Amino acid sequence: MHSQSAMEYLMTYGWSILIVAVILGALAYLGVFNPLYFAPKANPGSCQVFRPNGAGTSYDVNLLGVCNGEIPKYTAAFNLNAKSSGGGYQWSRVSLPQAQQIFGQSVYNGTITLWADPVYYPTGGTGAINCNGEETLISTKVYSGCCYADCSDTLAISLSDNSGDDPGNNVVMWSASGQNADLLFTNTIPLNRWSFLAMSFNKSGVYAYIDGSMVDNGVSPGEIEISSVIPPQLGDWYMVCNCESFSGYNGYLSNVQIYNASLDSNSIMALYEEGIGGAPIAIYKLDAWWPLNGDANDYSGNGNSGEPTNTIFSGSWIGDYRAG
Repeated sequence: MHSQSAMEYLMTYGWSILIVAVILGALAYLGVFNPLYFAPKANPGSCQVFRPNGAGTSYDVNLLGVCNGEIPKYTAAFNLNAKSSGGGYQWSRVSLPQAQQIFGQSVYNGTITLWADPVYYPTGGTGAINCNGEETLISTKVYSGCCYADCSDTLAISLSDNSGDDPGNNVVMWSASGQNADLLFTNTIPLNRWSFLAMSFNKSGVYAYIDGSMVDNGVSPGEIEISSVIPPQLGDWYMVCNCESFSGYNGYLSNVQIYNASLDSNSIMALYEEGIGGAPIAIYKLDAWWPLNGDANDYSGNGNSGEPTNTIFSGSWIGDYRAG
């Protein structure tokens, strides 16, 4: 009798239980139950570098505020609708101060780090959103009248299809001095998941990192002469080449840091392990820090704040992030 009642119960309510289980599984897959949704979040400017002796000084420098690695409340979203809007879309970017203000006249040693969450793969070829098949995360020179590294010095991190019209997501790190460009096609990074990217360079070489681990290296770029013609940008790179194209990035960026020293592997891993809300290390060597947590301000104390254009500071980024 009891077994018959149990079977009748299952027959009556089994489908409802199954539907609820499927819904809960889907919500879990989408990250709705991610504990980070409920974790404390850092407000814009809650942690910053204090330079009591003024911008550009490197002594008596310290961190000010709550700097315990709390995840940011917002991240910067670039061109999330560009895929469907095509050529009529107004690209978004953050224009930075003149590169000479950030780096000085020239540089032998440096490090660029950032967190990226791409939404679309870059595509090249006729009719593509980016005709050169690249999406720029950060560039220190916007080319005009010439192509790539054939006519000037540059530092940049991009995603590239690396194969003509076929989509891809290779990380490209430019470290170029004149025509001596070191173009590193490193490992790919996934869509809809945050990755930590870093490029460090010095007189011995240039080194590419993904999620704290070195994945590629190349020859030293030598002395990089920094241009003062056109400001660098986040999320974009304009070139006049075979076609006039914005290399607009489709995705999210967070916690961009620039150092005037070549950080070693241990330091790069330490930054990765701090997580997306981590504060800079070796702050006396820090040139610029854009957390992109609700604004494009520079919190390094060096006054290198950016100017956002069509950039959305979004709180809907946590589902793609996995701590550690």
